[in-house]
Amino acid sequence: MKLIISRIVLLPIAGLIALTHNADAKESSARKQLKFENIAASLSPTFQTDGFTFMPGAGFIDYNNDSHLDLYVMNGKGKPNALFRNNKNGTFTDVAAAAGVADLGQGTGVAVGDLNNDGFDDLYVANGSTIGDGIDSNDGPDKLYINNGDGTFRDITKQAGISEDGYNSSIAMADYDNDGDLDIMVGRWVDLDFNPPEAGRDIIPVAPSRLYRNNGNLTFTDVTEQANVVAGYNTWAIVWFDYDNDVDIDLFVATERGPIEVFRNEGQGKFTKVTAQSGDLNAYGAWMGITIGDYNNDGLIDIFSTNISDLRITRDPSLPALVVPPPSTWDNPRPTLFRNNGDGTFTDVGKEATDSVHQQFSWGCAMADFNNDGWLDLYYAMNLAPVGVIGREREGAGPSRLQINNGNGTFRDESFTSNIANFGDDGNYLDARGLAIADFNKDGQMDIFLQNVAQYEEIFPFGRTVIPGKGTPKFFKNLGTDGNWVELRLIGNAPKSNLNAVGAKLTLTTRSGKKMIRTIAGGTSTYSASSRIVHFGLGKEKIASLEVRWPNGNTQWLDDVAMNRILTLREGRNKLLSESAYEASLKKIR
Repeated sequence: MKLIISRIVLLPIAGLIALTHNADAKESSARKQLKFENIAASLSPTFQTDGFTFMPGAGFIDYNNDSHLDLYVMNGKGKPNALFRNNKNGTFTDVAAAAGVADLGQGTGVAVGDLNNDGFDDLYVANGSTIGDGIDSNDGPDKLYINNGDGTFRDITKQAGISEDGYNSSIAMADYDNDGDLDIMVGRWVDLDFNPPEAGRDIIPVAPSRLYRNNGNLTFTDVTEQANVVAGYNTWAIVWFDYDNDVDIDLFVATERGPIEVFRNEGQGKFTKVTAQSGDLNAYGAWMGITIGDYNNDGLIDIFSTNISDLRITRDPSLPALVVPPPSTWDNPRPTLFRNNGDGTFTDVGKEATDSVHQQFSWGCAMADFNNDGWLDLYYAMNLAPVGVIGREREGAGPSRLQINNGNGTFRDESFTSNIANFGDDGNYLDARGLAIADFNKDGQMDIFLQNVAQYEEIFPFGRTVIPGKGTPKFFKNLGTDGNWVELRLIGNAPKSNLNAVGAKLTLTTRSGKKMIRTIAGGTSTYSASSRIVHFGLGKEKIASLEVRWPNGNTQWLDDVAMNRILTLREGRNKLLSESAYEASLKKIR
């Protein structure tokens, strides 16, 4: 692929970013303690997951193009999903009904992306079919909502050629064929009622995920077999990123009772399955969530995946076979961090890097620099719905974990000291599923929305009596540390690159020579969609340069980038926009 390379030098002239900042307060050797505050009360009306859903997600989306991130939240069967408009004052108002996206399905995954490159993000809403009723059901049709650009959406699912009415999980968008528009990968699972309870989890039938190619006219074609991305297992989570640095975005699928499947993009719309050659990713498990990032700052993108773990209670023979993890997973250390070796293989470093005591059942996950010290941290949701599992650690439950990067290849647990443990009003842990991260208030600190599922008095999956208050989400606002930061919003030059710049890679070099890389991935976490705005924590460092490699391989360099600001770069343009300049440009679109 031919690369176009350009260099941008930022000058102190009108319309560009000032290069000065006040660093006097940054020189103290003592760092401010990382703390979070639960601001779920800022959602109006109060939201609670109601109606049955086993795995609800959430996604950040600027649906009205005012530069402030809004929030889409999945709900249970028969209950409307919510679209919380950011009121720009720390509060949110549900406008889902007015916007036409108050879907009533059994909400699972959500994906956010501009499918027609018109400058407005669209929504893919996945649903699950009914489980626990003894009937093999296909009653959860997915919805594809296209943004009309006026605060409303239209449902084009049928005319788009999307036919998904089974039990679907995570959704991920990426431009796998580099034709300038986003394609859709739909993660699929099976109705548990299809599987005889006496059979157990090891022989659950497979519902392979599907890849839909964007035809460029808001229609889509199923190219799963043609592209050779047929997974042999049911799917929990998906992520797209270029792991081998060949400018083609690759596909990773976290599966149930299987490995993390790796499909290497060969170009021309074709993939090669290389799971068996990918090192420790080729390990049996029930991989629930997946996220990526360069945790050790070696220039290679690593993988973190949550998984079924060694829970004492899930070995209880009195529980239904569908709830008990297969014995082959019982003593596997999970969740797991996989280090990228740079040769196409990954090594499991979970035991040496993270506290291996914390092996509760885990779900959605994220890598981000939550304390702005220049090292990526980990956060992951925890727990499983059966009564008797949700409780305290002694019963096998977990608080949802925040692991802070020590900068030496290891992490420390700050789940409690940071005020981010996922407790309910009764003192027991809540049952978390999807999570999404974003800097929703533009203060340079990464915030977390954690989706909790409803709990039942009866045992899963046959429960009917909801325990009040258990499905209340947590919205953790990051109160900030004293580290420097910068955030980059990338806008691709469609049709040369997708407008969302999914697949772009950024390399930041500090004045001391430290390098940090980030990429705009498709997917991550589980059932959820995090913000695409790229965040770098810097600690006391200052920026020397920033390299941006766009999805089509074109590369730009930027010198002397300002810190502690949100900046926007349009592909091929010769300047960075301040946030106020970006907001002014949006008014022209609206």
